[in-house]
Amino acid sequence: MRVLRAGKRLLTITFCIVELASLKAEVSHLLQQNGLSQSRSPQQLHRATDSARHRHILQTSECTGCYSDTSGPCKNDNNVCQAYSSGTTCPTATTACNSGLTGDAQTSPSTSHSHAGCPSREFSEDALELHLRADMLSVSADNSKLESWTDCSSNQYHATQAESTYQPVVRTDQLNGKPVVEFGASSENMLTLGSNYIFSTGTGLTFYTVIKPSGSNVDPRPVFQFGFVASRAYGFHAHVQDNGEYYLDLVSPAEFGGGSCRTETYPAPSSGWVIVSGEIVFGTPGTMRLKVNNAVVASKSNVPSNLEKLSSTEISAMSTHQSDGGPFTVGRQSKSTSPSGRYYKGMVAELLVYSTVHDDATSNQIFNDLQSRWLGITGSPTTISPTISPTCTAPSPPPEIPWCWQW
Repeated sequence: MRVLRAGKRLLTITFCIVELASLKAEVSHLLQQNGLSQSRSPQQLHRATDSARHRHILQTSECTGCYSDTSGPCKNDNNVCQAYSSGTTCPTATTACNSGLTGDAQTSPSTSHSHAGCPSREFSEDALELHLRADMLSVSADNSKLESWTDCSSNQYHATQAESTYQPVVRTDQLNGKPVVEFGASSENMLTLGSNYIFSTGTGLTFYTVIKPSGSNVDPRPVFQFGFVASRAYGFHAHVQDNGEYYLDLVSPAEFGGGSCRTETYPAPSSGWVIVSGEIVFGTPGTMRLKVNNAVVASKSNVPSNLEKLSSTEISAMSTHQSDGGPFTVGRQSKSTSPSGRYYKGMVAELLVYSTVHDDATSNQIFNDLQSRWLGITGSPTTISPTISPTCTAPSPPPEIPWCWQW
């Protein structure tokens, strides 16, 4: 009996070894198919697998990052997928794409990509969570209501509003010949991401936006906001002071050492348009920083004081507007209570949100792209005047000094 049991165990062990060898071969084959190496660390394999999966999505989704003079369906200047205009080669003036028709999908040689109605990008897409571009909207008439704003990031977190009463409008030929989205022209307007939450567990959170505020002195007027302000939320608010200067305010969750970093006296340029970026840097202590037209206008080295991440713990995230939280919302506060006046009044041309903090080179590259597209300024990144001293102090100084404070 002992001999029989030993023999059975030996057969079982042998079978398991064979199965493991077969599984290893299969895994090796899959890794080779995606250009991965078994010698990489688990973290490297995870990142590489995500990249491989992302490449697959790009190759199978509509109007992916393709380029001219290649075989495959073509996309014209209005971002409409078409069959070949002539022969089997996409003309130079149009762009090849994969819309499920026959033909070869051509992936871009760079790390940039595009989605339906979105162009390729030359700047960093690492940790890009949301990218709304008004110049990618297809509208024929001025003041057309906007039900859905396409997210050009790989997340596809489209900002939507089903109720016509709350829909913002698209204004044509407003900035450098391009359309923009106007909020609060006659009433409260907003778009939300619903159950698509933007968190960050990396180094922090960064946003870039091109805006023209017009709302009067009511606090806050959120360009975007997520959670229950001010205790468990982050966001960016903007309005025009009684003296015509801009009030710009970056906020982070107060319950976790966050607060407000803002300037109340930014001189509005003649066009009214500004490029604003903000950073919430995690750590103990952390940092909040606000830049306008590539110049620091407010910064604080110990706010937030102990914020390590932005997750469902730090943010009161809900898919609909509730009294104690809400969804990522563009154009209005996230929660439902006390909405009177707490909506953005002005225009937005573009909004990008990253779940990371950028170095100066990356930040300058993104700013350069925005100023080229929207302000018509090309070349190396520059600081556009007027600028304000980056000094940031406690709440008590005179109002002409930009300041940051803890809730």
